[in-house]
Amino acid sequence: MNGRAVDRGLRGRLTTKRAQQETVLAWLVQGATSWHQSDCQLPAEPPSITEATRLWRESTDLIYAFVEERVESAPERHLEMEKLRQDFNDWLPPPHQPWGKQTFAERFDQHDAMRALGAVRSQHPKTRRSAFKGVALKFE
Repeated sequence: MNGRAVDRGLRGRLTTKRAQQETVLAWLVQGATSWHQSDCQLPAEPPSITEATRLWRESTDLIYAFVEERVESAPERHLEMEKLRQDFNDWLPPPHQPWGKQTFAERFDQHDAMRALGAVRSQHPKTRRSAFKGVALKFE
């Protein structure tokens, strides 16, 4: 799995051995106490977790991977929805099929990667077509 030894007897010890159960309970209470003492705030995410999450999202989340590679923040610009959809469909790796207009618009409009760049659904000021304000394609 991850290169570490697997303890196949752990589940049995945790369900039958009182000393292990008390140790786990003490660990839980200590964690809950620390959490409450820090005003119920989780500690900062370690950089290794942030990086592992980014790599995982790039390999599994098509929109995230596309936005990371092809879209940039551009606060004063407008990117027409259809132009973005065409670029996305051209970018899609096999065996994925092109996305339709409705599916594309709904998923991109709600996606954290677009919001993180400051994208807001609007109309293009010149063409009046559906667009995202605040982003542009990187290679335009």
